[in-house]
Amino acid sequence: MKFMMVKTCEADAYDAIPKELARINIDAAVRELQEGGYTLIADAGVMCVVEKEGLELQLFSSGRVLIKTAELEVAEKGANALFENLDEALKG
Repeated sequence: MKFMMVKTCEADAYDAIPKELARINIDAAVRELQEGGYTLIADAGVMCVVEKEGLELQLFSSGRVLIKTAELEVAEKGANALFENLDEALKG
């Protein structure tokens, strides 16, 4: 999935925002991410919070991902890795 990175108002987070409309099935995303080695922190139905290798990511059903890091390269790498783990979830 192609996305643009936007620095949030917080000093230590970036948003990965899809360039095209996206619809994520959060239930499927949680399953796929856990299979990919992510730890589930929270599942609110319309969004989930996962962690991998110390990086926290919040995935929303709109496809937006909030990545908790102050480093752009880390945020981009984290978002790319997350989307690479999604298959069925991207089908909505």
